[in-house]
Amino acid sequence: MMGGNRFCFFIIAAVIVVPSIWLWFRQETPQEEYNRAGPNSTRGWCSGTDNTDRFCRFENLCFSSAYDNFIFFHGEESILEGIPPNRFEPALVDLSSVADHNTQYFHYIDEGIERKDEIPHKEYHYKRGKYLLFNRFNPDNMMHVFHDDLLPIFFTLLRQGLLKDDNSLVTLVPFEGRLEGEFRDLYQILSKERYFLRTEFPQESLLCFQEMYIGLSKMSVWYHYGFRSPQGPVPDIELTSFQVEHFRYYFRRKFDLPHTCPSQAYGVLLTRELNRLILNEADLAMTISNVFNLKMLSMGSESHGIVDMINVVSCAKLLIGVHGSLLILSMFLPHSSILVEIFPYAINPDHYTPYKTLVSLPGMGIEYVSWRNMDPEGTVTHPGNGPEYGGINHLDKTDQELILGSSEVPRHLCCQDPQWLFRIYQDTIVNVSAIGNLLTKAMLKLSQHSGHFSWDIDSTKHHLAPGFVSNITCSQAKNKSMLNVFWSRPLNINLIGKYSDIQFEVLVQGQGSTVLDRFIVNNTAMEIHETSGYDSFLVWIRTIAMGTNGPQSSIECKLLS
Repeated sequence: MMGGNRFCFFIIAAVIVVPSIWLWFRQETPQEEYNRAGPNSTRGWCSGTDNTDRFCRFENLCFSSAYDNFIFFHGEESILEGIPPNRFEPALVDLSSVADHNTQYFHYIDEGIERKDEIPHKEYHYKRGKYLLFNRFNPDNMMHVFHDDLLPIFFTLLRQGLLKDDNSLVTLVPFEGRLEGEFRDLYQILSKERYFLRTEFPQESLLCFQEMYIGLSKMSVWYHYGFRSPQGPVPDIELTSFQVEHFRYYFRRKFDLPHTCPSQAYGVLLTRELNRLILNEADLAMTISNVFNLKMLSMGSESHGIVDMINVVSCAKLLIGVHGSLLILSMFLPHSSILVEIFPYAINPDHYTPYKTLVSLPGMGIEYVSWRNMDPEGTVTHPGNGPEYGGINHLDKTDQELILGSSEVPRHLCCQDPQWLFRIYQDTIVNVSAIGNLLTKAMLKLSQHSGHFSWDIDSTKHHLAPGFVSNITCSQAKNKSMLNVFWSRPLNINLIGKYSDIQFEVLVQGQGSTVLDRFIVNNTAMEIHETSGYDSFLVWIRTIAMGTNGPQSSIECKLLS
């Protein structure tokens, strides 16, 4: 009996184990998965008016190493919705939040599905899941990383429903061709899986994506870099302080940063080790500490990680530094804090305002101060630097003398103006007493601010509108020659009335008449005269507030014979 049981055991084990071993060795090939993935035809849906505001979703969009481009495979199952026929004028969609930049355009090539196997590829790869294709505009610069990439990605995911329980449903695909860079962890918090760089695309292959999203929200963009006109704030900034706070809260949760601050107040001095130095920074820090009883911490990208700096700045009462990308950390300053931006000699603070614009958004609660070096003796220049770091020795003597003799950099376009580079890469001796005076005034202003900031601090960004008027009634006067109309104000009048005077538009039309009379009144009652000749009147009423018309409510007023 024992032998029989042992025999049965071996039979059962073989039935279970052998197929498992076969399945382990018999993995599905990329070609088989690609063929099974279907439909092989590409499908695309886009919304928006042009490349700057268009957003697209594709199924089975493929990247061909032979074409060095994406391919839309047309077949019986293809769908093209919202894709314009002139998609190369100039592009279907922008890959970056930097609007309409000719290095940031997305294009694809049309091909027939029957040609798929004729394109010279050695391998097929199929990426299951959802992906967001975009270009990092300048992934080595912290300001650009936050302004151009992280904020737009975050609000794109929110808009498209691609964030669930604070987790991204898409894997990021940076397509500009750069390496990971030092800020890779910042991008990763917005990606479901490890993000997939273009440099990691397989060679000599056709790489197809199950679902690909393309197009970044530009709602969070507050500044342009001067490609067509000198740099400055974008017109009609949509970003609000509470949207900034939403991003900050998400960021802090993802990096598990504490939500409480130490009891001792402190300030942060941003330092640099290679260029744009503050030559008397120790004196500056000590004076601020002594005069304002504020502990000063010195931090820089050479000595601290980005997440550590954000954590420290999030509780700082003061942030001070030379104009440069590190000042994007001001985004994380708490309410009732101060940002001091230092500008080297010959640089006008009014011409370079990305950080002033950010912290001045209504509701941010940050006092902005700029200090400009006006003393040519308080600067150290570096004409022997390379041109990209402000050197001018490569220029002819006339141009060098012009730059050296100038007391202010003229307005200019991005990005290689030699006079701008020469001046921004100067080292500076700051006037400590002048900065102390500016801080005193800034602290006085902060003491006069309210400590409470409500969501409606900038109500125009919420596009508030009055609701429906209600309880419309009409009654005929005793002499029957006049009609009285009454109504109640909208239910949300307590909100709308805080920001605007209220008026009402009343439209009146006799039954069967082609004449429509329009009246603007301030009260919730109106008399209609000249009623003879009509059996009834149609009346439409709506509220006007904050330059916005509310919805219309209507009534038919019948006359007694």
